[in-house]
Amino acid sequence: MNTNTTDELEMMRKELSAFKEKLDKQVTVGDKMLRKAMHSKIMWIRNCNVYITVAGLLMLPLVAAAVYSFSHSLFLTTTLCIGAIAEAVYNVINTRGMKDLSTGDLLATSRRMLRFKRNEKLAMAIEVPALLLWLALLTSTMFRNHSGNAQMLSNIYVMLVGFALGLVFFAWMFRKEMRLINETVKEVEEFTEQ
Repeated sequence: MNTNTTDELEMMRKELSAFKEKLDKQVTVGDKMLRKAMHSKIMWIRNCNVYITVAGLLMLPLVAAAVYSFSHSLFLTTTLCIGAIAEAVYNVINTRGMKDLSTGDLLATSRRMLRFKRNEKLAMAIEVPALLLWLALLTSTMFRNHSGNAQMLSNIYVMLVGFALGLVFFAWMFRKEMRLINETVKEVEEFTEQ
């Protein structure tokens, strides 16, 4: 009877170890799939910020020249350049190290993404009112300088429509960033709860 029980216990140990191996493989596969999904979302956010920063800096001389030619205001042109450079520096700092996030600790990744989200919201809370104030100053300066010139007034309206379309694009991008961050954090939380 004792030999029979020992054999049963040995068989149960083997089954338990086989079950543990299968479970470890499933966790490893789940972890790899989560990291791959996180990596694609994180890289979209990072690349979008990098491309917009590079495009903004490349277009800055052209936009600054256009603003100066329309407004004849060195103050508005200088504030545009300072704001664009400050935004580029902020994007470089805020997206630094994002490429390696999906390979590290999942909880640290979740915390870093939440910090990124908080920084982006704070930046938008500062940038949007500052941009609207700058745009109001630019518009009033341009209307004051070119009130009698109908061609210039039509150019002003075209420029305002361009700024409005740019704001809509950045609002869409911001919402997508926030959605991707929320999804990433939620996936990490669900995975770590298991």
